[in-house]
Amino acid sequence: MNCLETNEDEKFIKYALKYLEEIPDKDRRPGKYTDWFLYHAVGLKLHEQGKQEKALEYYQKAISKESHAETFSFIGQAHKDLGNEKQAISYWRTAAKMGYGQAIMALNSRGIDI
Repeated sequence: MNCLETNEDEKFIKYALKYLEEIPDKDRRPGKYTDWFLYHAVGLKLHEQGKQEKALEYYQKAISKESHAETFSFIGQAHKDLGNEKQAISYWRTAAKMGYGQAIMALNSRGIDI
């Protein structure tokens, strides 16, 4: 996944999705690039490109693989960016309850306790 480290976003997205969609689970090598990580990273890259709806799709796939506070927080941010404040707060609360500091700050900056 060298293209992730060199900021070749489109190349990374292409190869990550090819891996996730075309390689059977039984043929995947364990390592740091888990399904959660790849779906989350694709979501991040799409989010950075302003493609919030598409990012949400991949964030949801990520949390279907593993429940990570970071992904819940980014789902909240994508919803905020789309103008869905109530959904954003709901996801930030989930992430905050899991101990994710950025979600706690997002809530506290709105005067909301977890």
